[in-house]
Amino acid sequence: MTQPGNPIEIPYTPRPLQGYFHKHARRWSVAVCHRRFGKTVMAVNHLIRKLIQCERPNPIGAYIAPTYGLVERVAWPFVQEYLDVMPDRKFNSALLRAQFPVRSGMATFWLLSGEKPDNLRGIGLDYAILDEYAEMRPRLFPEIVRPALSDRRGGALWIGTPKGMDAFKAKHDEAKAAVGEGDPEWFSCLFRASATGVLDAEELASCRATMSENQYEQEYECSFS
Repeated sequence: MTQPGNPIEIPYTPRPLQGYFHKHARRWSVAVCHRRFGKTVMAVNHLIRKLIQCERPNPIGAYIAPTYGLVERVAWPFVQEYLDVMPDRKFNSALLRAQFPVRSGMATFWLLSGEKPDNLRGIGLDYAILDEYAEMRPRLFPEIVRPALSDRRGGALWIGTPKGMDAFKAKHDEAKAAVGEGDPEWFSCLFRASATGVLDAEELASCRATMSENQYEQEYECSFS
């Protein structure tokens, strides 16, 4: 991924299906991914791309996970890895915030926790990633994140692995219905381990042998039921 108008190369080469996602993602996107698909790397770089391409001044993006510990442990190392090549980038590990120059000013990449939704009030956003949405409080998106995107006509990506008939399943169904109706602002995709080729057949067989059928279907075949 190259920053427009600048020869800096961000060291991310997406796998074919990650590339498919980046190509087809819309303002509102839902990606259901099997374990070890690389969804965090994909989502982090998707947000970086959104900030680089944003024409609004000083764009702001947020990667939101259910807990502070999760977003710090899982996403923050990738943010630092992929933005380290950017000139004049600034990392604030205490705040889990990265800033870097783009054509429209200074971009800000926040890593946030959804544990206390009201703590996120007041922030304006150009794009948001909601990781493991099923584990977040139901009012986080409609009451907090959606209004934060309004004045800048921002967008969002919901991403995760199924955990049953929950809020993430409902959002996936909403996205599929919108796509089926021809809504150009929505995109939905589902990546099963048996189809992606990310994990080889031997490894999948080994996983299956140590899990119940329901566990395997949920974690690797993206079954919500």
